[in-house]
Amino acid sequence: MEVFWAHGFEGASISDLTRAMGIGRKSLYDTFGNKRSVFLRALESYSDSMISEIRCALMDTSTGPVLRKIRWLLRKWVEDHSQPCSKGCFIGTAIADFSTSDHEMAQALGRSLQKVEDVFTEAIAKAEENQEIRLRTTPRHLARALICLTQGIALVGRVMDSGAVLESALKVAELELLGGEETA
Repeated sequence: MEVFWAHGFEGASISDLTRAMGIGRKSLYDTFGNKRSVFLRALESYSDSMISEIRCALMDTSTGPVLRKIRWLLRKWVEDHSQPCSKGCFIGTAIADFSTSDHEMAQALGRSLQKVEDVFTEAIAKAEENQEIRLRTTPRHLARALICLTQGIALVGRVMDSGAVLESALKVAELELLGGEETA
């Protein structure tokens, strides 16, 4: 995954992949078939890991209100992607890397985003149920807005020298999407 993340799909050579994986060329082809299959497996692994982390962060009822955890997660991503040399999100960089006419890849990337959307939807619905937030839209629509925001944070963070742009985006999201300032 790191090779694809650093070089993109086209820029990642088979030699780069075998060196990073610690296997020979024949083993790569015997195990995966081709570079595209290696990429799809890496995408699935990243997506599953990320979804698990997000779900654990947002759905653990013992650590406080859900809305506070959503805000914390967004702030963490702003902080992470405000760092010099941020790599962005693997899913987002892959979306930018592939042609929209590549239907198989578009579907795989769409499934990854859908999983994130589903976790956000579940968390937002829980926050609404707990009366932490009064929505002006559906949990699903807010989750989609958060997907766009988080992907934008990850991509813009790759090229900005300062976190000011990301901080501004987060502030608007907190005020307009997440029901205002966090209360104690």
